[in-house]
Amino acid sequence: MKLPVSFQKHRYVFVTFTLVLATGMMIYAGILHNASAQINVHEQAERQLSPVHQPERDLLDVINGKRHELHRQNLRPDWNLFRISRLEAEKIAAGKREAAALIDVHSMLNTLGFDGSDIQMITLHTVENNESVETVWRKSKRASSLIRLPAFQQIGTGYASGKKGRVWVVLVAHANSR
Repeated sequence: MKLPVSFQKHRYVFVTFTLVLATGMMIYAGILHNASAQINVHEQAERQLSPVHQPERDLLDVINGKRHELHRQNLRPDWNLFRISRLEAEKIAAGKREAAALIDVHSMLNTLGFDGSDIQMITLHTVENNESVETVWRKSKRASSLIRLPAFQQIGTGYASGKKGRVWVVLVAHANSR
């Protein structure tokens, strides 16, 4: 088969265009991506908690550790519960409130689709800077009740420090509360 005259004269343009087009399609399809671009499932789960501050994560680890000791299911983190917990902790630490206002928390959670009757809240407070979160948790009278309740499945912890000391607010919810 004889090729057209225009192809004979501009063959290098057609070949270059074909190679560029094929390379572009492979890049678009993801064939030539670096191996480092692949995401590990474990790393992705930790990235989803990235907006959580370390003291909040520490308290989450303490709570789930205590639940694990009692053979209870770990509580799943919920970012909306974390945000509202942090807001309440900041208000208490700044001295704007003496304690978390459950009515305000319920109204915020209701706007996010939670059923307010399925929410429980615990506030932890210390004025000592060197006291560990586990010690503060152990001193709480309501902490053991939270660990023993099997019905709760979601959790959010909030932390703030201010002129009133260090404050943690813990919100737990049933899985069907949304």
